Amino acid sequence: RSGGTGSFQPDSPATNPVYTPSAAEYAAGSVTLTLTTDDPSGPCTFSSSNVTLSFYEKPVVDFTAGLAAGCPVHCTDFTDASTIGTGASIVSWDWDFGDGNEGSTATNPSNCFLTSGYYDIELTVTSSDGCVSSLTKTQLVEVYTIPVAEFSASPDPATLIEPLITFNNESSADVSYWHWNFGDGDTMAPVTSDPVHEYADDSANTYTVTLIVSNINGCYDTVEHEVIIGPAFTFYIPNAFSPNGDGKNDYFFGSGIGIEVYDMWIFDRWGNMIFHGNELDDKWNGKANQGNDAAQIDVYIWKVELTDVFKKVHNYIGTVTIAR
Repeated sequence: RSGGTGSFQPDSPATNPVYTPSAAEYAAGSVTLTLTTDDPSGPCTFSSSNVTLSFYEKPVVDFTAGLAAGCPVHCTDFTDASTIGTGASIVSWDWDFGDGNEGSTATNPSNCFLTSGYYDIELTVTSSDGCVSSLTKTQLVEVYTIPVAEFSASPDPATLIEPLITFNNESSADVSYWHWNFGDGDTMAPVTSDPVHEYADDSANTYTVTLIVSNINGCYDTVEHEVIIGPAFTFYIPNAFSPNGDGKNDYFFGSGIGIEVYDMWIFDRWGNMIFHGNELDDKWNGKANQGNDAAQIDVYIWKVELTDVFKKVHNYIGTVTIAR
């Protein structure tokens, strides 16, 4: 064997040697080797053959990711930056995004990562000469962890008597921001994890409370729960009043919450009815004789019959003293 400036291993007379081209031959792109046979002692005559080896440059693979980190679902663009020497070109691309899904054969693809974690990105390219090269960038893409939003309310349900609710944060430990919407128009943010909120005490209602949380990476989660301000029943009535026109304690009336049906009667010591009201807002002004005369200073008997929001009937009897 002869020709070329490279080396044979083992030496050239071997039957099947390996030839290593020289740097100059790689640079030239080819080398011609000659195989010669000569058996002077036998019947065979001299023979030789030439073979030309051509060398192609392999592609140098490189690429970048547009946005290497983000919250799921995280979508990012990839840009091929592979190169190859003069006279050849890259003709195919095979991307593996490390997420178990089908990759891409586009030159500059995009991919959306659904799950938190790190992803190794691999690109394999093929040149017009059929040469193949690959590159894997380990943990090139990071998809952040999503926080978990959760809370409970206490008491649940609450009542109109004490419509004060404590919200207990049960979100994941990585949360650093809490935005509360209490469902009644009031909100609270950003660092109160366990707020206390008082609802209006004028009527029972159900409120949808929304909690939005985020972590240090800006990833968000949202949860909604309903809280109930349930009905309640109370009734109060005084035992004296002073209808003297001074604007203080001039009327006698009952008060409370959760009252649906209401009647109140006032009687003098002889059992004569001198006042009747059938609404909670009806008030006795301290007058008798169908409102024509001021009732004298005395002790009067009252009776109240009412039905509460739970449809229970209550009957009350007591006395009230007029003091002028």
